[in-house]
Amino acid sequence: MPHNVNNKRRTLKQLLMCFIGALLTLLLLGSFFLNISVTREYLQNQLQSHAQDAATSLGLSLSTVIDARDEVLAARMIDVIYDSGDYRRLVFKDLNGKAMIVREQSLKIETVPYWFIQLIDLKTPAQQSQVMSGWSQLGSLEIESHPGYAYVELWRIMQTQIIWFGVIAVFGFILAQIFISGILKPLKQVEQQAHEMSQNKFNYKAPMPNTRELARVAFAMNDMGEKLGRVFQEQLSLIENLRAKSFIDTMTGLGNREGFDNRLRAELESEQRTGQGCLLLVQLSDFTEINQEHGRALGDELLQSVASVLSTLVKQRAGSFAARRSGVDFSVFLPNLMTDSVDDFATQLLSDLGVLPILKQLLRDDIIHMGLACVQNDDDSQSVLSKADMALRQAQRKDISGWQRYANIESVDLSSEVHQANEWHAILKQVLADRSVHLHVQPVVDFKDKNLLYYQVLARIDVDNKLAVAGLFLPMAERFQLMIPFDQMVIEKVLSLLTDGKESNAYCITLSESTMADEQFLAWLDASLAPISGAVDRLIFEVSEHAVHYSEAALQSLSSLSRKYGFKLSIDRFGSSSVPFSYLQRIGLDIIKLDHGFIRDIQDNQSDQFFLHSAVQIARSQEIQVMAVGVESEQEWDILKGLGLDGAMGYYLGRPESSEIL
Repeated sequence: MPHNVNNKRRTLKQLLMCFIGALLTLLLLGSFFLNISVTREYLQNQLQSHAQDAATSLGLSLSTVIDARDEVLAARMIDVIYDSGDYRRLVFKDLNGKAMIVREQSLKIETVPYWFIQLIDLKTPAQQSQVMSGWSQLGSLEIESHPGYAYVELWRIMQTQIIWFGVIAVFGFILAQIFISGILKPLKQVEQQAHEMSQNKFNYKAPMPNTRELARVAFAMNDMGEKLGRVFQEQLSLIENLRAKSFIDTMTGLGNREGFDNRLRAELESEQRTGQGCLLLVQLSDFTEINQEHGRALGDELLQSVASVLSTLVKQRAGSFAARRSGVDFSVFLPNLMTDSVDDFATQLLSDLGVLPILKQLLRDDIIHMGLACVQNDDDSQSVLSKADMALRQAQRKDISGWQRYANIESVDLSSEVHQANEWHAILKQVLADRSVHLHVQPVVDFKDKNLLYYQVLARIDVDNKLAVAGLFLPMAERFQLMIPFDQMVIEKVLSLLTDGKESNAYCITLSESTMADEQFLAWLDASLAPISGAVDRLIFEVSEHAVHYSEAALQSLSSLSRKYGFKLSIDRFGSSSVPFSYLQRIGLDIIKLDHGFIRDIQDNQSDQFFLHSAVQIARSQEIQVMAVGVESEQEWDILKGLGLDGAMGYYLGRPESSEIL
């Protein structure tokens, strides 16, 4: 249920407080009015008795005076009683009913509000007595007591009760608040547990409440959480096993030949190819002889040791991937390895393999041979594999372990579009100084109606009057530690677009691993987003799945910023690394982008289809959107649409275009 709907509903605590408050108010008001009523009745009886006593006593006293017809003395006797202030009206009448002596005062009490007098309205009936002389009646006396004291007493009682009512109400509500909060606290804990389970986080256990009913609810929720947690972990394990069987070599933990070739084709033959990189083939010689002489266990240990070195290499270089092609053959593709660094790289790798303890144990220095081939503009996967294989054969002609680069590449020139390292450094520094990066955008659309979801921001720079794609210059920017200022420049351009009010679309910016892991950059990003928090919800930051290997702690920090400001966090190249999918539970993500190696020709690959379908199920359980990258045909689009993905991008849906706004 949406959060705004929940806000329209009253909480159980509010209802209980209202009920207790209403009940307490009714009880106190009832007690108050009952007390006032009883006191009023008592005072009225007292006033009536007081008037009757005064009338009887004064009547007897006036008998002699009236009989002597001394009206002055009679008036003086009446004044003595009247001046006491306890009487409101005293009247002496003759036998004909004519008022002879009248004393009367208004009902006005300075210490009691007039509205209170009208509200209470004490009844003070006049009491009469006969003035007699023997058996003869001389007249009649009528006395009405003054209710002033009664009103004062009632006013004092009401004030006292209101004060006590307020004190009791305040303390009552405070105690009720504390009591109800304590009673309902387990419900909040159960609610938190349910929320955690909705995100497939099953580690939280609700404590057992003291009340029997709530304890049963907490026990049921904990039991359900444990069972759902086991089911979810089994699902994750199933998908991990599927990936391992489909794409992983079980002995070495590297990819298998099929998975490697699929990814290599996606890198080199798709419309979004970068056109650079290096393919490395590694082969172990005399492996059969080693197995026969030293046993299969030692042979397996040798394979695993070589695989461990290659696995470490892949983890250190974003976008790289490796595989065991066959029994003793390994392959590695490094998309960001520049040609001028190939020789140093190959030498270092051969050195790392040569110092393996297992090789020292064998006392052999002629086991490892490597062939390398750098990608040219017109190369496809088969041509690069052929070149690397030819280089491997040349290396094997030597009597000792060694490496050989493809013979046709004799210089460090990449092509007419590629520069030496020092030239790249100068170009990149000039771009940063002039802020002359060109930003292109490529649409990401939904699968329902192909409506725009957001734009992917792509960087280009001028090199020899031609636009160089990010795949060419970003590896050099990373090499010269210029990625952070490059990423900051792109972010500033997009932020200026979001704040000028001319655009309402969302934009996705890709961050490098080094940028994401830099604490100063995160502080800069925090300060940059604070003034424009209202527009940040149209911003998406994206990092490669390799970033989980690189620095999960930094990714957690970026996720914290996303929750603080409301921008979305995306993972690119999902499924391309060996990271267990459990990181989806630990990091707050909004979007995952499937690696384009799974997308290419997916209509012909049942294993990829099943894998993607399972990945979608996991993502949906975490409320994460799933996007496909590199969709280049209608057949791929139709298959992906049937798998339940949320959106896609690729040349079939729209090519990158220069953005005049950016």
